[in-house]
Amino acid sequence: MDKYINEIKLFLSGIALTYRIDLEIAYALIVLLFMDFLMGIFKYSMVDSLTFSMNEAKKGFLKKGLVILVVFTSAIAAKGLDLDFSLYVNSFMKLFIVNEFFSIVNNYRSIKSNKDIKTDDFIGIAIESAGNKMKTIIDKFFN
Repeated sequence: MDKYINEIKLFLSGIALTYRIDLEIAYALIVLLFMDFLMGIFKYSMVDSLTFSMNEAKKGFLKKGLVILVVFTSAIAAKGLDLDFSLYVNSFMKLFIVNEFFSIVNNYRSIKSNKDIKTDDFIGIAIESAGNKMKTIIDKFFN
């Protein structure tokens, strides 16, 4: 796997540069995704009232990965249609970074208090709203 890491980095960097996606934002998001994944594992392993399931952990990680994949795919599709979605893609990733940060903080709070702390995810609501806005913009181009 180690021998493919540089090739994967080069491929992703090429996609990001071609479709005007800010690499620093993308790298920060990827790091925070992994940190949130690990904190989630720690939370479910350390909080007495929760039961850890690797299957659920994988589902959560894949779900986040699919969201990012949809964002990148929209940038690629927009470029193919001679549209520039880089502002929307970068804005979405910044919102997702904030969401991941708050998720990490919430996981830490849960571990520290040894209970599952649920909070209203206002960043998640904002991301959903931004996604709906992107859908509206995409619909305008096709109607």
